[in-house]
Amino acid sequence: EKRVIEGESITIHADVYGNVVSRGGTVLLNSNLVGGSAHNADGNITVQGVASAAIIQTVKGEIRLARAEGCVISGTRVFVDHAVNCEIIGDDVVVRQAEGCAIAARRIEVESAGARKNTEMLLYVLQPDTKRIDEVMGQIGARVDEFIQVVAQRKAELQALTAQPEVR
Repeated sequence: EKRVIEGESITIHADVYGNVVSRGGTVLLNSNLVGGSAHNADGNITVQGVASAAIIQTVKGEIRLARAEGCVISGTRVFVDHAVNCEIIGDDVVVRQAEGCAIAARRIEVESAGARKNTEMLLYVLQPDTKRIDEVMGQIGARVDEFIQVVAQRKAELQALTAQPEVR
């Protein structure tokens, strides 16, 4: 029907052929999502049936799907029992069985994978977020510079002492 349902914490018990847009909370689809989309700005999305030719996206939250076919899935954490010809991106992706999918994530866990007809299975491991490590490395570098200055001061003091005739 291609209708749009908007709100927060949405639960739908029937098949969805349109778009579900949530501003937060949990989106729970107890049946199928076919040809539509599910978007959540701040929360989780769960599809207990089949998601087919759908777009499923959450900005801050996790996505849990029983079966996905030909979907585009994007979330912080993504869990799929069976994915076929899907494109999945997230920070943490766990797929029990994947066929002909493209998966990109910082951490990928796939129990069983294989090609689907002429579509091969692709996995892309994204570079982890190293911002915190870079900050610590910068702090360590600054501390090393301080030690180098202290050592130079001590060497100058030592040379001044050894230059005195009474110390020789």
